Amino acid sequence: MIEAVLFDLDGTLLDHAGAAADALTDVQPDADATRWAELNDLGVDRYLAGELTFAEQRRFRVKTLARELGLGSVSKSRPRGLAWRLAP
Repeated sequence: MIEAVLFDLDGTLLDHAGAAADALTDVQPDADATRWAELNDLGVDRYLAGELTFAEQRRFRVKTLARELGLGSVSKSRPRGLAWRLAP
């Protein structure tokens, strides 16, 4: 039986922003984590405005950054890794 559920809406328990920045620079050292955060915010804003679905806003940030880095198109079939860490 589940006795409790924790929601971490502000990064208090899990450092999502830091983990995302580390994961990004681990796989693409030339990537700018600040740009990733900007694209994330822009995608969420477009999602909230009804311009993109939730899945589309996620693809938007990946495709945009890949294009800006000159990596070409991004395939849906690429495997995804797991990157998370506890907040400091």
